[in-house]
Amino acid sequence: MAVADFVLKQFRPKEAEEFADTCARAAEAAALAVTRGVVFARDHVNGSAGSNGKH
Repeated sequence: MAVADFVLKQFRPKEAEEFADTCARAAEAAALAVTRGVVFARDHVNGSAGSNGKH
């Protein structure tokens, strides 16, 4: 399969669902970043550093 065909092929149903969810979360994060600030947006969308177990 040509690289362009592979890159541009249709998503599988599960991939399309995950992509739509990711786009919705990104839109929410962008709106929050503008209205409430980047740190608030990050913590709201990804969970705060203290509660997500990453720090």
